[in-house]
Amino acid sequence: MSDSYKKYRPLAPRPNLPDRRWPSRTIEKAPLWCSVDLRDGNQALIEPMGVDEKLRMFAELVRIGFKEIEIGFPSSNDTEFEFTRTLIEGGHIPDDVTIQVLVQSREHLIRRTFEAIRGAKNVIIHLYNATSEPVRRIVFDRTPEEVTQLAVDGARLIRTMSDKLLEEMMAEEEEDTAPAESQAQTEEIAPAQPAEEMVEAAEETVEAAAEEEPCAEAAEDAAADETEAKAESKATEEEKTERIQPIIDGDHVFYPIPPARPRPVSDFVTPAEPETEEETEDEDDGRFTPIPPARRGRDDRAAADREENPADKPTAAEDTPAAEEPAPARASVSLFSSISHALSLFADEKGAAKEQPAASALQEIMRVEEKLQEIAQGETEKTQENAEEGSENPPETPEIVIEQQEETEQQETADSTEQNSEEKKNRKPAINIRYEYSPEFFSATEPEYIVEICGAVLDALGATAEQPVIINLPSSVELSTPNIFADQVEYFCRKLPDRERAIISVHTHNDQGTGVAAAELAMLAGAERVEGTLFGNGERTGNCDLITMALNLMTQGIDPQLDLSDLVRIRTVYERCTRMHVYERQPYSGELVFTAFSGSHQDAISKGMAWQESGRSQCWEVPYLPMCPADIGRQYEPIIRINSQSGKGGAAFVLQRQFGYVLPRDMHPEFGIAVKHAADERGSELTANDVLELLHREYIDIHSPYALASHSLSDASGSDGSVTTFRGELSCHGKLIPIEGSGNGPVDAFFDALGMAGIEGFRFVSYHEHAIGAGSDAQAVAYIELRTPQNRTVFGVGVDRSINLASIKGVLCAVNRAFRMK
Repeated sequence: MSDSYKKYRPLAPRPNLPDRRWPSRTIEKAPLWCSVDLRDGNQALIEPMGVDEKLRMFAELVRIGFKEIEIGFPSSNDTEFEFTRTLIEGGHIPDDVTIQVLVQSREHLIRRTFEAIRGAKNVIIHLYNATSEPVRRIVFDRTPEEVTQLAVDGARLIRTMSDKLLEEMMAEEEEDTAPAESQAQTEEIAPAQPAEEMVEAAEETVEAAAEEEPCAEAAEDAAADETEAKAESKATEEEKTERIQPIIDGDHVFYPIPPARPRPVSDFVTPAEPETEEETEDEDDGRFTPIPPARRGRDDRAAADREENPADKPTAAEDTPAAEEPAPARASVSLFSSISHALSLFADEKGAAKEQPAASALQEIMRVEEKLQEIAQGETEKTQENAEEGSENPPETPEIVIEQQEETEQQETADSTEQNSEEKKNRKPAINIRYEYSPEFFSATEPEYIVEICGAVLDALGATAEQPVIINLPSSVELSTPNIFADQVEYFCRKLPDRERAIISVHTHNDQGTGVAAAELAMLAGAERVEGTLFGNGERTGNCDLITMALNLMTQGIDPQLDLSDLVRIRTVYERCTRMHVYERQPYSGELVFTAFSGSHQDAISKGMAWQESGRSQCWEVPYLPMCPADIGRQYEPIIRINSQSGKGGAAFVLQRQFGYVLPRDMHPEFGIAVKHAADERGSELTANDVLELLHREYIDIHSPYALASHSLSDASGSDGSVTTFRGELSCHGKLIPIEGSGNGPVDAFFDALGMAGIEGFRFVSYHEHAIGAGSDAQAVAYIELRTPQNRTVFGVGVDRSINLASIKGVLCAVNRAFRMK
């Protein structure tokens, strides 16, 4: 066994760094924290967490304040994959939290990982491969160049797939918003088209509808509507003069569109003809099936209208000029659009009847006709105003108006397009993917090679100062003292090309018991980020304990950026989810870390707490307690616990904190001896209740050999001042002894009366009193110190609602204890 050490040798290569800088630095702020409880911690459990437990743990990590959480290795198995999907699809990830997923540099695993993260908002893809010389030689049998190529290939694939996933998700977003955008663009751009094109478009819409066989008649009727509208506009010249003033522009004469005459709803809606006998029977229920009206029926109705209104019949002389009149194109387009829209209310794209009331179509037609009337009225008024002004200000023709409107609308369209382009440019990507690379076994890899491979990966991932990549440096197995690890980190930070394009992270393990120290020194060496777990859970001896490291910062006056104010709750959640147990001496978290058994420690803590409560210091200054237990949800009661090693002040501290008894300092040694004897007899720790019971047994409940059977007190005033007289009886071994005495107060009078019972030779030394409780439940406690005839001091304690009687009981208790000492 003595020669066993000879087979070991240092495995951590130490870089040549004679001018190391980290020893003179000080940590001034908290690092970026990343919890790996759900991956590294979970894979180290005897029984890994289920989905419900992982969700509970994830929620607790978010509550604590972790913004980066490694949730697993989704490409490794179906359970990990499904948990990732559950987090994403269940909406469990807050917008300000980034999930991290681990993946080896292997193509099929990388592709599977991208399937898992689809739909997430913020993701870190954590790529890794082993780099150390022993692993290259023993496990993989690869050269350094081959290992570097493996890492670079994985990085390139990740970058390519990230771009592809982002494009796909943005395309899906555009598809989801396309209908709304298309509608908005139609409303803005359509009016800006030339009037002739709008008319042609409307005509093409009608012709296209005619190609649909079930709606052919509807299309023909739409065209008939246009012909009929033109025919109705061919009135006599006198009638035109009475109704509308012409607009004259050179050789051209223009007439504003005349007010439209409302048409009966029967022109647009006819009752549906039943196709079966069953439908015929239900015809009388008042329901109609809207279908396009037949052309023959429309022609008949038009002829009837002309017979009723002969003045509307066009004459041969009017046919040619009327046909050449360029009526305002917008009105025509509105008419075509309204007819097309009305038809769409009655039939779907297959020509099938829709179950919509006829009133819908009527309202649409009436709305358009009212609009046309408003246009016509406006044009008439404008024409009259221009005629009155004369030829100096000739009226603008509809073409000029249209051109101006087209220019304005085109400019608005261009502005809108530019705004939409700017919005798309500033739109946040559908998924924010960041990258992390870990050269596994960093602490066992040649420092020069680590710089080489990480630089190549940064290039492959396109790292920049604006979009840095996380380079995570793990001590996959702790192989050295923390100072050597710090040297390795500082060497890497100083030698890495374009240092600003990387965020340096560390992931320490605890194989040599210094995982937290290694992470802290790594921060001094340049690390900006720390990965670890709650309570240090992890493979073998575990990872860096993030709670310990965060609270270490807190005790140095640095905000840890994590909410650890309820550490009891965090420990409870951790133990339930992982089925692990937090060790009693775990820093800050263990059951006994705020407990002192040593007498000297107890005394110092007791005095420190008194100093703290006096308000004489604004900072925490309690010996043996580097942190106030209340800051992390712990209690003061367990700070001092009692066993055979406890000192004189420990029990007194417990009585004061737990029950309110403030023993005089001179009483501490005497009561401490009683506590030590009790702890030795039991052979184990005494609880607070045990200490209280001991106080009652040794002081308060002592009623032999003497007990007070009866008493009375009276005050009298004399030439020498007030005098108190005590009269009563003492019981001693079943006999009553009458006693009487006087003095300057109740205690002095009772002390004088004891001489009648043969109790002599005692001298009064000190007196202390205080109250316990408040209100009607309050009681007085008196501590009496006497010196015995043998020149020994002895204490007695009395408790009663009356302070006078509490003091008398205290004196009698001290006398009885003195007789017991004999």
